[in-house]
Amino acid sequence: MSKNMYRLTLILVSLFLAMNLGCQGSSSGEKKEAPTGGAPEGQTTKVFPNGIMIDIAKLVELREDQSNFPEFKENLNVFQARISIPETLYKASTEIRRSHKADAVNPGYEVVPKASAEYKDGYYVVTDTFRLFERSLVKSSVAYKVYVDEKAAAGNTVILLPDLVVPKVTDKALTLDALGMASGKYEFGNLILERDAVLFTQGAEIQLFTNRLISDQARIETFSHEEAIKAADDLDNGRSGGAIYLQAKTGTGSLHVEMRGTKGGKGAIGDNASGTGTTGGTGADGVAYTECEPHPRFAVSVPRESDVLMMVNRPIETQRCYSWCERNPGSGGQGGKGPTGGKGKKGGTGGSSGTINILVNKAQPNVQITVNRIPGEGGEGGEGGKGGSGGAGGAAGSQPRSCKAASAGATGPTGDQGPKGDSGDVIELDNTSSVIVDGKEIL
Repeated sequence: MSKNMYRLTLILVSLFLAMNLGCQGSSSGEKKEAPTGGAPEGQTTKVFPNGIMIDIAKLVELREDQSNFPEFKENLNVFQARISIPETLYKASTEIRRSHKADAVNPGYEVVPKASAEYKDGYYVVTDTFRLFERSLVKSSVAYKVYVDEKAAAGNTVILLPDLVVPKVTDKALTLDALGMASGKYEFGNLILERDAVLFTQGAEIQLFTNRLISDQARIETFSHEEAIKAADDLDNGRSGGAIYLQAKTGTGSLHVEMRGTKGGKGAIGDNASGTGTTGGTGADGVAYTECEPHPRFAVSVPRESDVLMMVNRPIETQRCYSWCERNPGSGGQGGKGPTGGKGKKGGTGGSSGTINILVNKAQPNVQITVNRIPGEGGEGGEGGKGGSGGAGGAAGSQPRSCKAASAGATGPTGDQGPKGDSGDVIELDNTSSVIVDGKEIL
């Protein structure tokens, strides 16, 4: 390649770098984050004095008007590295190495095949296309190094941010877990919620930072209405809505956030009554009278062991007595009613609605963000404890001869069940939530 052509190439590259709005890499190992969301090119390019150029870009960057969204979504998180090596340095010994985890203790560099190299205007251009963030949405440090004759000739390390598209799902709830996320901090280039999409955070504490937020009448909810009104397990408190922090450099569209806590569980059963009812009273004693008068002589038949009956005339001076019942004895009184059971325990506390903080630095005119906060209901009070046993019936009055026997009193009735416990508490809305869009405080 002629010197004039080479100089022209360097001039064009320099102009390109001056206009580039993408993420900046560093040949010295310095890492600068790529503002991938909303950037016209979203790429990193480094040019080295020896003429080697390393360019890393998204395969498809989403346009400002989103007119290429289908193509962008199809190539979500697909990147392409283009390594341009002057023909004078492109040798059999020239080697390109890459790592998609350059900040790890063991970066695990791999050799990039040069079979894709194309010759153009004095350069051999090697293209390496790769997809990131299929298993994890944590930003990735990507590095490419060029070696010529086993000596380092160029190197570039950049930090790439994932893009996240939240789709509308109709057959099941779309949760953070389904997207490979959990409580923690996440950084995105583009965070896009498709039309009528609903994302459930399920009480997670999550921080979302994005260069560009796009929401098409979508919702973020902590729990669904059905989950929120379903009581927790007995004796448990309801679940908190957690914490959501969302910060976007730019935002467009409509987003509604529903912060809900869940209902507390049912309280414990009250204590069973101890003791029993009082014992019934003893019945009145019976009253009988006896009168006797002299009795004449009479014969008594005396059985003998020989079974022979002999009539023995024996004069006996005795009395003839007559008894009668003046008043039969009274039955024992019924035992007293058993004691009332203890009051049921208080229901579990409803979960708090959680905390929501949204900050959109620059919003498009059509941005609309609304928030509704609903703490969980207090749990149902526990059932009252069982009443105590009724007291024993009283004893019957004494039965004199010639009077009818009386019965003991009946056992008293079981005591009443204790009253139901109070409902659980409802947590008041916190005063730390906020929504600020374009410097205007909405919440």
